[in-house]
Parts: sequence; C-alpha cells; structure tokens
Amino acid sequence: MASWGDVYRGLRGQIVTALTGYVQPQNVTIGYPATFIAQTSGQPGDIGALAQNVSRSPLVMIYDRGMAKDVTRWIPRRMTNWVATAPTLQASLDEDYLAPGATVYLSITSDAAANDAIGLSLATGTQTVGAVFTASGATTTSGVASGLASEIDALDLPVTALASGGTIEISNVGDAGYGLSLAIANVSTSLYEVHRVKRSTQVIVLANRPETLDTVSDQLSQLFGELEVTYGYDLSDGTYVRLINTGDIMLWDNVLSNIARRDFVLTLEYGVNLQSTGYEVLASQLQFDNGFVLAENLQ
Repeated sequence: MASWGDVYRGLRGQIVTALTGYVQPQNVTIGYPATFIAQTSGQPGDIGALAQNVSRSPLVMIYDRGMAKDVTRWIPRRMTNWVATAPTLQASLDEDYLAPGATVYLSITSDAAANDAIGLSLATGTQTVGAVFTASGATTTSGVASGLASEIDALDLPVTALASGGTIEISNVGDAGYGLSLAIANVSTSLYEVHRVKRSTQVIVLANRPETLDTVSDQLSQLFGELEVTYGYDLSDGTYVRLINTGDIMLWDNVLSNIARRDFVLTLEYGVNLQSTGYEVLASQLQFDNGFVLAENLQ
C-alpha cells in the first residue's frame, strides 16, 4: 500500500537515475526548500554550509507542498491485479442449524497459514451476525479454535463457545434457533483501491553557477516531460504514480543570493490501496453486517 513516502522515494529514484554523472545520489534529498531552512534556523552558519555544499556539487531537494483538495474516487474499487491465495485452513460443521438448547460442533481439521481467516455466521429470521478469526501467522488447529471461540462469545448472543483442542462446542442457551454458515478465505484474495490522492510537489535545484544549473535542470526537464507523456512511474508494490508537470521557474533567491536556483512544480496522483481484512472478506461472503466497515487509509 503506497504512502506519500513511498511515492516520493519512487520519484527520488527516477531523479537519481536521470542525473547519473551530473549529481551525486546523496545530494538528491527529500526535505524542505533551502529558503525555509535558512529563514527559520536563525543560524548564519547554515547558509554558509549550504553554499559550501553547493559549490562542490549541485543539490536537488524534493519538497512536499501538501495534499491537494481534490482527492478523488471515494468509493472503493476492487483491483484486478491481485493473485488469489488458497487458504490452507480447513474446517467443518456437524450441523447447519443450532436449535434452542442444542449443541453443534465445529472442527478445525488443518492448521492455518498467515492471513487465513475463518468466519461463522449465525442467522435468525431477522438478523445475521458473524464471528471471524484471522491468523496473523502460522497457527495450529487448537489456536484457530480458541481464537474463533472467543470471537463467537463476543457476539453478545445467548450462545456459548468452548474450545477443546481443534474442536469448538457451540451451545444455544436461548429461545431462538440459528442457521449456521461457515466460510474460509485468505485475506490476500481481496485488494481495493480506496481512493486516489493528488500531491503538490516542488523539486528544487541549487547550483553554484547558472550554466551548471542549466545542465542539471535540462536533465530534469526532459525526465518530467517523459514521465508526463508516459503517465508516470511504478512503485514496487504495483502502485502507479501519475506525474503532471505544471511548470518551472528560475528564482533569484534573496536569502541564497550567491546560489543559482530553479524550481519545478509537479502534481503526483496515486491510488491508495487497501488489502481487506479477513472480517471484510468473509462478511461479504456470509452476508452478515455487524460492524462490517471498509476502512480508509488517508496517507
């Protein structure tokens, strides 16, 4: 799942590659504009040190101007580039109806792998609720049984669940009967794009001579133009970042008057993906709705 840090590290990688032979990789940083550093630090030595660094090699700073207001696509959209993972967990119910005063046995018959989830729904004529246990790592049958039993007990129903080894004894101490349904999935089988984010970005180039500034800036101008034409760049998790080159400007910086400066203003648009939890996967399969909310991550 991409965060703004992932997006900016991806942009830095593109810039470092484009400036090979022109700017040292350690001089391409993600941080505040030089004027901000100089004006707020109150230390004249900071300006002198910056000027000394620029005299040795141009500097490139990637600055986050903040998230734009036009965040789009608030309705979750299921992605198509996921690879389904088959769960190793297996289980069975000896009955699909839990009558008043009766007991049903749920047997966990194989261990769970990481992200395997098991859900049990209990339905009356007017309501369907469910319990889900998700394995955070490899889990034994007894561990799965204990975890799911705790989730069933937490439903606030006149139903008790007692785990013993890999078996759960589910007893109905109320007056109403429940239809039972069991489902198993691996949570990696469901991936959503929750929304898309636009970030305003500033790439600042500092050099000790105008001609050096032009040499470096020309490489960046070509890079940003190419990325705009080809729509952007990929991140390692499959997120695609769209780049829009909105312009560049030469600045005569009053604070850094002996340093040549050029700023590029970009817009980066990217999707924020969310892998569903086991609860969300199984709630949709089993049709229960207690607390089923697809959370949003606003990174």
